[in-house]
Amino acid sequence: MTRPIGALPCEDCRADIPADAFLDYVTPSAFRTDFRPERNDLDTIGRMSTRTVATLLHGGETADIGNVRVRRGAGVTIMQLNDGPEDDLGSAARFAVVEAQDLGVPVPPANWITELQGTQAVDPDVARNPGSGGRWAVEPGSDARFGLIAKKETDALYLEMMSHDPRLTLLKVARRGMDSHLPTRAAAISATQMLVQRAAIDLDVSSDEFEALEPRLRDGRPMLQVADALINGSGLSRRLGTDTSQGRPQIVDLIRSVVEDRGGGRWSTCSRSTTKASTRPGARRRATDASSATRTVRTTDSWIGGLGCPTSAR
Repeated sequence: MTRPIGALPCEDCRADIPADAFLDYVTPSAFRTDFRPERNDLDTIGRMSTRTVATLLHGGETADIGNVRVRRGAGVTIMQLNDGPEDDLGSAARFAVVEAQDLGVPVPPANWITELQGTQAVDPDVARNPGSGGRWAVEPGSDARFGLIAKKETDALYLEMMSHDPRLTLLKVARRGMDSHLPTRAAAISATQMLVQRAAIDLDVSSDEFEALEPRLRDGRPMLQVADALINGSGLSRRLGTDTSQGRPQIVDLIRSVVEDRGGGRWSTCSRSTTKASTRPGARRRATDASSATRTVRTTDSWIGGLGCPTSAR
């Protein structure tokens, strides 16, 4: 896929995205090694890569139940993006390669030297290292910089909050920018985790069968996303979107059970489960501000309550 020539509209906010804002990503088909052992020092602190989960929504059937719009029978393309470690300025450095021909491949056991036909993508620091002894013949003008991407197609279920009390900041669920607010975003992630746990109990499956995706804005409305963990789907998201005997999607009944069933049993610890959900591995990276823990719990209650209420009045 090539870069767009002109600006393209964003499917969520409908604003134009300039062509220079698009970045190049590559799906690796193989990895190479020189078969030389490296020194593994446990005390050496490496640099973490900047990883992002992006989703591409596919259309599905909608069902409006009270204050929530359920998009069911839909699909999603989940993209795991890796932009490499951060540089000294805090920006993702991405990955750099050059095209080079390997002129000195050792052949065991006699350590003969042979050549590999064709060019390969090699780290510039390795290809241009004077200590390589002229092993690499670098193609002029072949420098490239990109990120890595892994994609999968699966089934998903989307929950849009149609309206809410304007005094609440439930719209600020973006990762960064003007529509970003850490406690609100952490609360939306916790709400997604709570629904995943409740759905796993109801369907008698492991919560790992679901993938709690990051919240997003869609046409100016906040939206939670739940997908099947298996490639091409496992049918669980579709099951949650099917109508029950009451004529509404099963996920709506689960939302109402979280909101209304506070009298005892396992849901008597609902206020504590919010904090537990935010400490799960997938949510810990996004809700690390300890000072906002109380606001996160309260906003999560507003999130779940807003989805479960028949109207926007709270």
